[in-house]
Amino acid sequence: MDKKTSKKSSRKSSRKSSRKGSRKRKQIIGKLCPKNKDKNDIYTLGNPFTNATNEIYECANNPNILIKKIQKPKVDNSQINNFNIENIKKEFELAKFCSDIKVSPHIHYTTLCNDDDNFIGYIVMDKIKGTIINSKKELDYYFNTIYYILNLLLISGIQYNDYNINNFIVENGTDNVYIIDFEDATKLTMYESMSEFGLTLRFSKMEIKNMLLESIYNNQMYRI
Repeated sequence: MDKKTSKKSSRKSSRKSSRKGSRKRKQIIGKLCPKNKDKNDIYTLGNPFTNATNEIYECANNPNILIKKIQKPKVDNSQINNFNIENIKKEFELAKFCSDIKVSPHIHYTTLCNDDDNFIGYIVMDKIKGTIINSKKELDYYFNTIYYILNLLLISGIQYNDYNINNFIVENGTDNVYIIDFEDATKLTMYESMSEFGLTLRFSKMEIKNMLLESIYNNQMYRI
């Protein structure tokens, strides 16, 4: 084989390899939301996470990550559709904020998909190796930490409204408590934050504890 022939063949092989590489790269883009063509969308839905009350999935390509799926139906009403989109975006924002102040699992990625029938949001987060509080004794031990987190969110302009024990995870080997699920949380306006109402949790400390305790008893009933 002469030099010219070898150069041509090497060029062809390099082109082929570069095409193959580009094809491979394209395959990993947009796994959760292909239409968005986002290069950061590298996460794949795995099996449903059975211990969750919401639609949570394991991540097929990373065992240390969970993916929350938020789905809102499209309707023939632009106001409702806009409300649903903003609600998903609000949950993204609050989850990221609480991740930044380290009271929630670390958020790796969020994306909003617009398919034919639904608006679908995905929150990709660290999987906390921990447990849910499942007794009054445990709640007595961790309640002050939970109450501190709720007040920390409040002074940051977030009114947390879902007092379900499943929304609080105790990390294994530590006393760290993480709060999750911000679908029902409210972002306070500047006026509300400055008012007496804004700086007060919607329920008293005892009422919050009783609601958490009731959800523990409900969990125990479902387990029987």
